[in-house]
Amino acid sequence: MKYILCLFVLFSSMMASAKYTGNSRTPQTLTDGNWSGQNNIYGQIIPYEEGMGFAFSYEKSIGEQLGVGGTLTYLPEEDSATVSAVGLLSFGVNVRLHYPVQYFDFYVAPGFNLMMMELGTEDDTTIGASLAFGTLAQVNKSFAIGIELAAIQPWLSDDFLLASRLYFFNSSLTARFSF
Repeated sequence: MKYILCLFVLFSSMMASAKYTGNSRTPQTLTDGNWSGQNNIYGQIIPYEEGMGFAFSYEKSIGEQLGVGGTLTYLPEEDSATVSAVGLLSFGVNVRLHYPVQYFDFYVAPGFNLMMMELGTEDDTTIGASLAFGTLAQVNKSFAIGIELAAIQPWLSDDFLLASRLYFFNSSLTARFSF
């Protein structure tokens, strides 16, 4: 709820500002809106069970609405009397497809990951797929803030029981820095 309130305040203040784009034409691509450079770095804070996880991504623009890059995701292991959450360290590559509309950047990012999972004495290294959907609101030319929903699914595992019950689905507060 706090995230939604913060985003509402941010979006409404940007909509009230008529000077942002410099003209009344709606940008159709990231470069039309002068929103990003050739490189973007994403940082994410992920609420996860009783703790916080983190994710970092790098994106290299290869087209008007397309970028490729890598990602690192960390979700802490939690094994207590009340919560049993699997820890995850994931390295991946992804393709990010952007759809900018005025002050907002909507994107989808399918990817492929190498994952290291741990729960108690069980641990496993496997591969899998990821899919992320996000919305960012531009604050200025080089900074955007928003939310992202991401899913990570392990495919292959030595420990079938560990991998079969896992499906990491996260919502996160996301910031993008462009240069």
